Amino acid sequence: MSRKIDNLAIYLDATELKSNVSFRVIDKLLKAYDTYNFRSIVIPSCYFPYVRKNNENINITGVVGFPLGNTSMEIKKHEVEFANKYNINDIDIVPNLGFITDNMWDAVKEELRVLKDIFSGKIVKVILETSHLLKKDWLKLAEVSISIGADVIKTSTGFGRYGAKIEEIRLLKERFKNTVKIKASGGIKTREEVIALISAGADIIGTSSYINILKHIKEA
Repeated sequence: MSRKIDNLAIYLDATELKSNVSFRVIDKLLKAYDTYNFRSIVIPSCYFPYVRKNNENINITGVVGFPLGNTSMEIKKHEVEFANKYNINDIDIVPNLGFITDNMWDAVKEELRVLKDIFSGKIVKVILETSHLLKKDWLKLAEVSISIGADVIKTSTGFGRYGAKIEEIRLLKERFKNTVKIKASGGIKTREEVIALISAGADIIGTSSYINILKHIKEA
């Protein structure tokens, strides 16, 4: 497929989720946001108060059940409620992958439905974690996510065995057309990779290499 790409920054969820993310890293991310105006910044919840205090209009993404997905639904509910408290714009949810492996689809669907309802009116992304699940299972997870009203399906946490793959983006786009947006995430480090993934059908790109990708923005 062919898509016009004028400004890569508007596709980027600029991400800082490593275990050693510090206030210094968050400050650098905010400075980069001021420069490039990313679609969103993705940060750990401990930094929600700090970032939101002086940045009412910045688009912030939080994560739920990240990165393993096997916390209880009660813990995940608290994470979403905390996100609401600080007016977080998006959440990226890791579903319970063990439940999926055990074919407990009713439980998976109910968890996603409850979390979606708590975050009502804002953007919900469900992470498929394609490197950990069989293809039939992550495709079914995509279907379940769409059925509960998820806005976006996302390929990976970035902590799996591999990240975004062009062939998986193409398959998701072909299978689900325009019924849901697609976020490619995991191991995306270059401008060329971003362009290829967008051209394959990705609507959003999650990356921690946002500076490297955008340092040549004037050439795009």
